[in-house]
Amino acid sequence: VLSDGALAVADNAIVNRDNIIENRFGFDLCNYFLPVSKPESMFVTGSTLYVHINNQLWYLKFPDDCIYDQITGLSVVSLQIPLFVFYFNGLLIFSQGNSVIRRVNLSDLSVVSIAGLANNNGSADGIGSIARFNAPHGVYFDNTYAYICDAANFTIRRIELSTNTVTTIAGTAGMNGSADGIGAAARFEYPEGLWSNGTYIYIADYSAFTIRRLEIATNTVTTIAGTYG
Repeated sequence: VLSDGALAVADNAIVNRDNIIENRFGFDLCNYFLPVSKPESMFVTGSTLYVHINNQLWYLKFPDDCIYDQITGLSVVSLQIPLFVFYFNGLLIFSQGNSVIRRVNLSDLSVVSIAGLANNNGSADGIGSIARFNAPHGVYFDNTYAYICDAANFTIRRIELSTNTVTTIAGTAGMNGSADGIGAAARFEYPEGLWSNGTYIYIADYSAFTIRRLEIATNTVTTIAGTYG
């Protein structure tokens, strides 16, 4: 974080408090072709900055004169808010408001759906398009699994990336609350964001005002900060 409150996102770029992406050297404006709106999320890999803004994904290869290009196939037409993105090892996976989980390979910018069926809400486990989600939000993944906050189902879901098999690992669809417990016995109020260190998954249970911890080996959920309500 820079002294003026700006957030540094790459060696050559910053985001000021006015949400404008600029070049650090001289603070020259660095947003050509980028929509005028608040960046929702961004990440850097190699020499490329990726920005999620206005329900689209754009990328900037430093130091290419601050000209952004849009990732094809990711447009307002094909994406629906909320859009939560996580990047790892050359891939990004994101959740869509129309209940689909999709993957982008950044080496060729190819986009594929890996789980869920567009505009078909539900809570079913299964493989690929057989699975159902209801307002999927936060995403985290590693080489083996993707974890999803299935917010309106009050559950945490896991996708095995080699087979696209979806399994509910904590919470029970349609049953909200704040109870700690193992697997289906746990209750969530509206899980929105999550992150993992490989041993635990840390979950922001938004409407419960709490931070929850899920032990991956046992699916045990514990409240570690905040008080329900």
